[in-house]
Order: sequence, then structure tokens, then C-alpha cells
Amino acid sequence: MVSEVPVNLLKPHPKNAELFPEKLPDELWQKLVEDIRENGILNPLIVAPDYTVLAGHLRLEAAKEAGLTRVPVVIRDIDPESEEAVSLLIRDNLLRRQLSDMQVARLIRKLKELRGVRRGGDRRSDEAKSNGKVCRLIEAESKSQFETLKIAQMLGMSKATLHRLDKLNDLIPDLQALLELGKWDATSVAAIVASLPPDEQEKLLSYLGESGICNLSVKQAQELKKELEAERKKKEDLLRLVSSLEEEKNRILQEAQQKEKRTRETELKLKELEKQLAFLRERLQQAQNNVVTKVVEKVVYRTDPELEKKLAEQEQKLKAREEELKALKEKLERAKLKRAELEKQVEDLGNALAARSEAKLPISDLNRFRIAVREAARTIGERLADVRVCFAPSIQNHREALDLLEKLVAHLEGELGELKELLGRARRTGKVIDLGTHKAH
Repeated sequence: MVSEVPVNLLKPHPKNAELFPEKLPDELWQKLVEDIRENGILNPLIVAPDYTVLAGHLRLEAAKEAGLTRVPVVIRDIDPESEEAVSLLIRDNLLRRQLSDMQVARLIRKLKELRGVRRGGDRRSDEAKSNGKVCRLIEAESKSQFETLKIAQMLGMSKATLHRLDKLNDLIPDLQALLELGKWDATSVAAIVASLPPDEQEKLLSYLGESGICNLSVKQAQELKKELEAERKKKEDLLRLVSSLEEEKNRILQEAQQKEKRTRETELKLKELEKQLAFLRERLQQAQNNVVTKVVEKVVYRTDPELEKKLAEQEQKLKAREEELKALKEKLERAKLKRAELEKQVEDLGNALAARSEAKLPISDLNRFRIAVREAARTIGERLADVRVCFAPSIQNHREALDLLEKLVAHLEGELGELKELLGRARRTGKVIDLGTHKAH
């Protein structure tokens, strides 16, 4: 039954502004106001018993602007918060507003959010499966499918059409604008493009331009998607391979560092044993020098069991130290061989990574020279430290030890002279280039 009620008595549905925030274009709005001013409202508004408008929000606002004080309504016994009321509100707006596909897409996404529909389809993560959440996932997915079907029925479209339009929300803003402006009306093609990552959409628009995008056929869009997915998979496979090689390289480097640490500890232990052996050899030499005295004392004068016992103990210790030194030297040699193998593996992995990474360049001659200088300085420093440790007070008065030290000094001075001569020749041959500033001195 149609009745007329004051416009001030009617109140808009709370979801109308939420679902349809955009106003009609000015031209259409003015035509609607003028038509109602001249002819009144021909189709009554549909309202709930509490006068909440369910259908006719645009006509109500136009009537107010046209100066009407009363409007015709049909009162329906419908709860304004019910699904039936919301469905009626949506259908009326779709009929009156002539929404673009992009506007309908945004409406679909908003309805999904309001009804708690999950995004992401039926994909289930391995983690969720392993944690025993499959049943809850299936239940939630069933609810999402049910709500999606309800939205499709509410909008008067098939589930496939709803899915295709909803995909338009995944387009980048520039492509959405083409749909809104009516420059691009192929929503099937747009839905395929929307399945691409945003960065690929931007590159596609930049390369093809607006006309190229708008003229794409469904077949071309599907082929583009297929090829881009294949290239993306190749990139992901390469990234996984690089990551795997990086992990293997780090593992081998860690092993090499541990081996190097053990090798250093072995070298320190060897040095300590060599010190002890030198001390024992000196004691043995002293014992051998005094052998006549000991024999005379033993045969002619008296036997000293305590002294003989100590001598026997010293000889046993000497033999034990020599055996231990021999075993440690063998162990050190094996460790050095293993270290060389690990360094070779690290070098091979570095070469493999360099071949797969366009950003990495072969090491330069200058870098190789830096490494050689640092290695020479470290090695010479370590060897000279060994000489200082081994030049014990007990041998500092020996002629042979002093001769050997003089030869080492002369050798080092000779090597130093050659390096100075090399430096002098380099400075005389031309300009010195500072690689950091590219300025010649």
C-alpha cells in the first residue's frame, strides 16, 4: 500500500553511505532533480516500519533538493539489519546508479569484507596442515564459499562473474583508472592482468602504453601471463640455487675457520714441546759431558743410585717428547693438507657464485696485490716471531746460532733491498694513480 510521508520522517539506511559513497555525476544528478521537480516521484520508496529507507536513497535526496516535503512510500515488514534489507538496498543502487565495472568490483570487495570472506581462495599452507588445522581451514573455506555465493545472488550475477570482477581490485591504480574512465572495457582481459604482481603490471603498462593494454585480446593476455610466470619461476629457481650455494660456501668457510683454529692450537703446542725438548737436550748434553766423571764416581768411588735414576727418567722423558713431537708434526701436515682442500672448495664455490651473479666482477690485479702484501707481512711476522722464541738464552752464546742469525739478517736485508729497488723503479717509470680519486700525482 502506497502512502505519503514527510521527508523529514525518513532516515537513510546506515549501510548505504558505506557501500555507495560516490555521488552521481553532476549531469545525471541535475536531470534526476529536474525530473522529480516536474513529475514527482513515480516509483514509491521502499521503507521499513521504522521509516528506514531500503530503496530510494537517491530519489529521497533529489526530492529534498527539488523542494518536495512529502514523498510516496511502501512500507515493508523487513528488519533494516536483515540480509533481505541489505540485498534490496544494493539492487536498487545498482539499478539507479549505472555503476562501472570497477565500482562494482569495489562493492564486491567491500561486501566480502563485511561478511568475513577470506581472501586467497582455497590455498592451504603446509604449516597449517602440519599443525593439525586442516579441519578448521576446510570449515572456514566452506563458509567463505557460502558467503561468496550469497553475495553473487545478492548482486544478481553468477559466481564466475563475481570472481572476475573481484579480481579487478588487484589491478594497480593506473589500470583501475582506465576501467573507470571507460577506456578499457575488456574486464576478462583486465582480470587476467590483475593476476600479475603489481611490479609486472607497471612494467607492462609502461612498455605497451594505454592503447596497447586496452587492445590486448584474451589469448594475448593469457600468453603473457604464462610466459611471465615461467620467467618468474626461472628467477625463483636461480635465487634458490644462489641461496643454496651461499649456504654451502658459508658452511665450508666455517669448517675452514675451525680447522685453522685447531691448526694454530697444534702449532702452539708444537712450539711448547720444542722448547721442552731443547731444554731436555741441553740437560742430556750436560749429562753426556759429565759421563766420565759419573763412571769414575760409580766404579772407583761410589755408586749414586739416585743420580742414575734421574738420568734414566730424563732419557725416558726425552724419548716420549720426541715421539709426541713426531706425532704432532704428522697431524699438522694432515691439517695443512685438509686446509688446502677446504680453501680450494671455497675458491671453486666463489667462482660458481661469480658466474651466476651479474653484479659480481673478477678480482682485480690490485686486490690480488693487496692480498699478497698482507699475506707476506703476516707470514714474515709469524716466522720472525718463531725465531725470537727459539733464540733461547741457552744458545745465545753458541757460535753456530749466532752465525745462523747473521745469515738470516743478511738474507732479509737483501730481500728488503730488492723490494726498495722495485719500488724505486715503479716510481721512476711514470705517474702514480690514486684509484680512490682517479687523480695522477
